[in-house]
Amino acid sequence: MYHGLETLRHYACSYAIFGVADLQGAKSFVGKNEIGILTKLRFKIVDNWKAGSIPKDQFFDLIIPGGEVMHKGEMFRLGDPLTSYVKGRRYLMIIQGDTENAEKNYFVELPRLLEVSNGIIRAPYSATPFDGMSLSRVKASAQEALEQKGCE
Repeated sequence: MYHGLETLRHYACSYAIFGVADLQGAKSFVGKNEIGILTKLRFKIVDNWKAGSIPKDQFFDLIIPGGEVMHKGEMFRLGDPLTSYVKGRRYLMIIQGDTENAEKNYFVELPRLLEVSNGIIRAPYSATPFDGMSLSRVKASAQEALEQKGCE
């Protein structure tokens, strides 16, 4: 199987975010000490796949490298095609996160871009085991993995 039930169970039991989320908005900014351009993406969870976890409709922020910002009167742009999230679109989010930031519902990492379009998972810039699979199939497999073993 694509990822294996054990891997899906691990995502559901151990990762901070595992489920489907809609991108609500984005805001770019200059990093601390004027180093780098970052973008804060605000997501809303619409289908949570975590075991015994956060409720549906919860928001979280994801801070990623890249973006476009006006700084000291000049426009700066740092693009990264691997992070081309689009407001209003839906994504399968698999975010490991760290305990401290997870409690505050924000994450600083670069998860794989897994867009959901018409119920099919798309990974436009990198081949993943999920690319081209139906969202319902992956969700059913994750539920099956939890039913078999649960979170030990």
